[in-house]
Amino acid sequence: MAPPPSAAALRVRRKKPVGTTRRVAKRGRIGGLPLLDLPEGVLLHVLRSLGPKDLAAFETSCKEARRKCRTLNLWRELGAHIFHGQLQSGESFLVGKCGETTAKRVSVDWKSRYKLFNAFSKTFRETDRPTMTFVDDRDHVAYLSARIEVDCLRSCGGNGIYLEVLVQKNADNLSLACVDFDSGGKSSVTFSPDTGAVIKESKIQENPRKVRGSYRQPLAQIQQLQPKSSLVLTRFEGLMGMLLNREGLTFYRRLPGSPWECTGVVTDLSWVQGEHVTPCIAFRDNGIYHVVIRRLGVYCPPRAPKRSSLEPPVMSEDGWQPLDWESTDGWEYLSDASDDDEGVGGHILQEHHLN
Repeated sequence: MAPPPSAAALRVRRKKPVGTTRRVAKRGRIGGLPLLDLPEGVLLHVLRSLGPKDLAAFETSCKEARRKCRTLNLWRELGAHIFHGQLQSGESFLVGKCGETTAKRVSVDWKSRYKLFNAFSKTFRETDRPTMTFVDDRDHVAYLSARIEVDCLRSCGGNGIYLEVLVQKNADNLSLACVDFDSGGKSSVTFSPDTGAVIKESKIQENPRKVRGSYRQPLAQIQQLQPKSSLVLTRFEGLMGMLLNREGLTFYRRLPGSPWECTGVVTDLSWVQGEHVTPCIAFRDNGIYHVVIRRLGVYCPPRAPKRSSLEPPVMSEDGWQPLDWESTDGWEYLSDASDDDEGVGGHILQEHHLN
């Protein structure tokens, strides 16, 4: 009598069906039954479970499979799931209102649109690459190629849209921000991973330049969080994230060897003017950086402790304190806060000018 299978062998057996979907897609069959012979409702359910590689394999299996992919808008549905709420070159996977279906989609080459989004979703607009390795000028702002449709965030449920950026080398100081400039707005919300502060700004005048803003301190400065050792992190390096959903805007930070930290929802979307917002990264000084866009899409954000290891300072009733600038030649603070490493961080509106 053969000995019973070991626990390791059982785990291997359980893992075998994982590749079944890919084999099914390539052969166009399930257990000898051609996929195309299935009732359309069952077929649609099976095909919707395929990823991009498997869907492409099924599509190339025969002429009828290509027709099914086109008439069932499978590439549109896959793109709407992976790139939910994103805009590239003015195009999206949701025609009309968020979640609305129209007959016009049949004439769109959804596969080509999927390829466009897949190539440029996680890239910076100026380089078409997912990394920034050198910044030539001070106060440089690097915008992401993707824009986020605000109506989708407000009306659709789910986890929202999560952006994650890896900072491996930091020449000076950088911030993660969300702006409404591309849709005609004048406002921004900026998170400084160095100071743990969030700044909310709106430009009210160009000449002389005036910015009305406020800030809050949901997280501690990184120098306060570091353990006592010979290695002292003077500039932020690690992971930073941004979550956009119908509740508003949340930022995340993770230092090397430390757990995730979360600001909580710092603001709703009432500050946005226009139909979309653009994520971006602001670099305070020129120099060598290594910043990589790791994630952008419908992802579950990291879980963070409910409380920071250090309590934030006492704020006003809504948690925000005023922070205004006014200058004819440059930008300067009207409040007591400073713009150095120990302050709340720089502001992104310095590089944006009113029309």
